[in-house]
Amino acid sequence: MTHLVRQMHQQSPVKKPSGASTGVLLAMGAAVLFAVNGSVSKVAMLNGLSSLELVSVRSAGTAAILLGITAVRRPAVLRVSRTELRFLVLFGVTGIAMAQWLYFVAIQRMPVGIAILFVYTAPLMVAVWARFVQKQPARPGLWPGMLCAMGGLAVVAQLWKGMTLDPIGLVSAVAGGAALACYYVMGEHGQRVREPISLMGLSFGISAILWAIVSPWWTFPFARLAQPVELPGALPGSAPLWLMVLWIVVLGSVVPFLFVLLAVARVEPARVGLICMLEPIAAGIVAWILLGESLSATAVAGSCIVLLGIVVTESPRRAANPRTRRLTSRSAPPAIRRRTLRLPQMTNARSMPSLRALGHRPSPTRPQSSRPSPGTSPERRPRAIHLTRRFRRDHRERRGRGTLDRQTSSTPEH
Repeated sequence: MTHLVRQMHQQSPVKKPSGASTGVLLAMGAAVLFAVNGSVSKVAMLNGLSSLELVSVRSAGTAAILLGITAVRRPAVLRVSRTELRFLVLFGVTGIAMAQWLYFVAIQRMPVGIAILFVYTAPLMVAVWARFVQKQPARPGLWPGMLCAMGGLAVVAQLWKGMTLDPIGLVSAVAGGAALACYYVMGEHGQRVREPISLMGLSFGISAILWAIVSPWWTFPFARLAQPVELPGALPGSAPLWLMVLWIVVLGSVVPFLFVLLAVARVEPARVGLICMLEPIAAGIVAWILLGESLSATAVAGSCIVLLGIVVTESPRRAANPRTRRLTSRSAPPAIRRRTLRLPQMTNARSMPSLRALGHRPSPTRPQSSRPSPGTSPERRPRAIHLTRRFRRDHRERRGRGTLDRQTSSTPEH
């Protein structure tokens, strides 16, 4: 995956829009829509649709809508190169197809709130990916937050009583979290060369092709879509099953997935995942109202510990003040270390290097420029020039005194 992302990054990038506040609102809207979609999807699976059939129709419907919008707005962007096609296949299979199907399997076998809690450990996985794969500096609360989140998940699962949760549902939820982490990371890189609508349309199209191969369309139970479904909880009356499927496709897939991609274009993926932590809370409330799925006090306490660990892990680090940050030998660029940090150690004339050794190479045809050399920050440049001139003057003076001393010592005494 790293090789494919690197190849895509070498192409002409798409300018990313700005606006962190808009990205936050988009992420919050996606979290609420995904929370409601969990209960709607479980009702649909309880009334005649399997998880495989539901993910198949969801992928096909979402792909049809997004590709239709792209064909009307900008049909030229539907052209795909070979390198991008490999990335889209990987993104569609991992970040779209697997994430949806594993999520449906999890909520079919576990309470919706607990299943989504395990799935949304994806921000922790994104932080680990950034630390060990991308070699980014670790956040201050990474390891305490990871320990807190793992402890909270152990409390939710009540490991001291054995395995109280469904094993298949638990494995599906954890694997779905890993697939969602891939969706966050790869979605950010995919938008560097393609707009979100076409990216999601092609990715959902690949997911639909995959599930059409696994479960052909002529085996889909289209007759069940016309059957009425009793609305759960406080909602009165009934609705046809196709209306719930339409909700899942439009308000449960197209809109929230686009919200997430648009938010990732404005805010870093780890922060988007942190904001989407509203989904487990909202999903638990919606499932309690509509499905009557109440959680025990232990599960609620463990969920709070998990959310606390994720907040600690994804808390933004303090930005260093450039005016008060000291320039050390490890943090300074090589050009600054060469000109400023090593010069005070030269105390005699014989150890004083020439100007060419210090990096000064004036052009013989034009005057020497006052611009700093590569790697030298503007605020450090006057100090570097001052030190260079001072030590050049001291070098000349000491060289003159040394020549005079040698002449005096070679004269015979009378």
